[in-house]
Amino acid sequence: MLGDTTAAIASYREETTLAESEGDWSLAEQRLILALLETGQYRTAVDEARQTIVRLPSDAVAHALLGFAHLRLGDLDAAKAAFTAALAIDPTNAPARAGLLEVGPQNAAVRAR
Repeated sequence: MLGDTTAAIASYREETTLAESEGDWSLAEQRLILALLETGQYRTAVDEARQTIVRLPSDAVAHALLGFAHLRLGDLDAAKAAFTAALAIDPTNAPARAGLLEVGPQNAAVRAR
């Protein structure tokens, strides 16, 4: 993401509100969550992803984004659960598969300590 990320996040938040009335809010939510991840706002990304999943449990992308937020926060068990949920919905979800692979080595390193 290039430019003013704070403005981008505000824009995505506005887009989610506008898109809600048009019924295409999930894509706007995904963009917002991704922007939050890119700016290091991991806890807020977790909250947004959870809200999206409550409204649309079959959103594999939201589950994967939740996994990456948990991964960045160091909550490996929650990350693994989110990636696994994404893959249960969409077995072809490459980011979720990559995230799950990333959790594996980190889990091993944490357990080795």
